[in-house]
Amino acid sequence: MCSLSAISLNQDDLFSKQESFAAKRELDSRNRASILSALKSSQTSGNPADFSLGLLNTYSSMSAEERTAANWTPAFRDNAVQSYKSTTRLLSMLKGTG
Repeated sequence: MCSLSAISLNQDDLFSKQESFAAKRELDSRNRASILSALKSSQTSGNPADFSLGLLNTYSSMSAEERTAANWTPAFRDNAVQSYKSTTRLLSMLKGTG
C-alpha cells in the first residue's frame, strides 16, 4: 500500500497524472488543516508561540517523504524554530520576565 506522499511525488512513474494530482490535493488539504489547527490552538491558549510549536510538532511527526511531498523543508522548520524563539522572547520582555 502506497502513501499519499509517494503517489503525490510519483518518483517511479507508477501513477497517472490524475492520481498524483489527487494525492497532492489531499495532502495540501491536510496541511492546511494542520496549519489551521496550530493557529486555532495559539488563539485558544492566548500564546502566539503555540502556532510555531504546532507547526514544529507537525513537522516532526512527518516522514521525510511526507515533508518532501508537502514542501516542508528544513528551512521551513528553521523559520518556525526562529519564530518560536523570537515570540517567546518578546512575550517574556512584555511580561517583564526577560
